Amino acid sequence: MHPHKRSKLDRIDKIQLKISIVLKIALFALVILSIVRKDLFLIFSSIIALFFTFLPSIIERNYKINIPLEFETFVTLFLFLHFALGEMQGFYHKVVWWDLMLHSSSAVMLGILGFMIIYVLFYTKEVKGNAFFVAVFTLFFALSLGAIWEIFEFTADILFGFRMQGSGLVDTMVDLILDLIGALIAATLGYMYITKKRKKGIIHRMMSRYYAFNK
Repeated sequence: MHPHKRSKLDRIDKIQLKISIVLKIALFALVILSIVRKDLFLIFSSIIALFFTFLPSIIERNYKINIPLEFETFVTLFLFLHFALGEMQGFYHKVVWWDLMLHSSSAVMLGILGFMIIYVLFYTKEVKGNAFFVAVFTLFFALSLGAIWEIFEFTADILFGFRMQGSGLVDTMVDLILDLIGALIAATLGYMYITKKRKKGIIHRMMSRYYAFNK
């Protein structure tokens, strides 16, 4: 995190930052535990998860783009819930709604990310469009990333004998349907933000801080 960004953290940001740090430490501990257990799947997945938690910081450092802390915290939390609890503790089998919650919420956040990308281009006149165009881009951006994730799971299962897809086709289709629902929610929120200029909510907070940190 850049110094100027850290200096502008409010109380909510500081709480999110602490949560993110604790979860990253927990994921690092998961890597060590996976190595001790000699579980190839958990070693592979926990290392990937730990890498992605630092991806926003890598983007910030290399490309000078400050990503809202809400997004960074969500990524870390999602990966912890997915790998540490979902995969390692078996929550996907123990808790009926676990998969539904994670896939739909991740699709919402990915949709918000897509909205931020296209709206900033729209706002700076780099592209021409309207609120409906931005909403459609948001929808398909989240769906595309969801499909790429399913391809990744399929590839990992085939090449390394992992169990990421669970029940196979049924699991994949349910995940894609959940991705669609989450993407629709994000697209709707983005559309409302543009047309109604909402002064509250997660998108307004993230966009306001994104502008403030990337003038």
